[in-house]
Amino acid sequence: MSDTEAPALARIEAEKLELERERLKLDRYKAQLDYKKFVLGSVFVAVAIAAIPPLFQLATAALEYVKSSAERQAKQQAFRDDYIKEFVGNALNQDIELRIRFAQYFARVSTDPYRNDWNTYLEDLRRVRADLRAHIDKMETEWRLKAGTVQRDEVEIARLERNLAWAYAEIGYVERNRSAAVNPRTPESNPSGGLAGTLVMGRFADPTYYLIQPFSWSPNPGSEVAAKFEPVRVPAGFVFSFDGIPRQLWSIFRPDGAFAQAAVVRDYLYWTQTRSRSEADEIFSLAMQDLSIGSETVASLSAAARSYGQEAWDANAKLKASGERRVLKEFPVDPQITWAEWKKRPEVFGNSTP
Repeated sequence: MSDTEAPALARIEAEKLELERERLKLDRYKAQLDYKKFVLGSVFVAVAIAAIPPLFQLATAALEYVKSSAERQAKQQAFRDDYIKEFVGNALNQDIELRIRFAQYFARVSTDPYRNDWNTYLEDLRRVRADLRAHIDKMETEWRLKAGTVQRDEVEIARLERNLAWAYAEIGYVERNRSAAVNPRTPESNPSGGLAGTLVMGRFADPTYYLIQPFSWSPNPGSEVAAKFEPVRVPAGFVFSFDGIPRQLWSIFRPDGAFAQAAVVRDYLYWTQTRSRSEADEIFSLAMQDLSIGSETVASLSAAARSYGQEAWDANAKLKASGERRVLKEFPVDPQITWAEWKKRPEVFGNSTP
């Protein structure tokens, strides 16, 4: 080997050693990376395995919440649906006043998507009620004018009364001391006894009155007087002046006060005189009791009727004997006409009226 080849060989050997050292260094680095990868992978897997149950529970809880929210909304909707069914079943077949109360309730408790609809329905009901009331006022005036004419158009009067009955039923016409919506011109039957109907009367220019609608009194079934007294029906058109109440007592007991119906029943019996005076006085007392008049007032008025009633009884007998009648078939239109003037017209009375 020449002197020039020896150094070259030495350099080559040195380079091989350097390359070997670098390879070993890379192998060590690779081994370190593999170890770290293994460690980190193991840790991640362990953490993932440890985290799966809580995540699963969280996901399950979220699903349960969504499910419960859906069920709650479904129940709320079912609750609303049930209310709507109750409304349709119980309110739409009632008078407009009750429907307005239902609509007010739902407009208050409904959620936003439905509240506007209920408010619109409520306004519609109120508008219909106002129109019906105006229509009733108009028909009442027309009925009054036609019913008070000499030449009565019975067909037209019947049509008006029929239309008024429908309007009363729709508007929820409730009379004083009554709980049913009815046509106030039609007397009610009262199976439990007592007074049935409402005192609706007109007035002449002088203090004399006439009934616009009939009403009746009947004894309470099963009572001691049930078999003793027959019912009394006071017809529409009956003319009276509350003479059954002595005028000396008018300052204390107004004849058109709480016991007015009982007083009219007594006046009718005092005029017809188809029953004894004592029976008329006793029915007067019973009718006041049916009106829940205080016992002291009933006793005072009954005693006054017995003490002063004979004068009114005798006066009525004389008037009947002279041909006077007290049941009208036509009512006055002129509010200034007196009873003394009106009773001079024979055509305003029925053929068989007392």
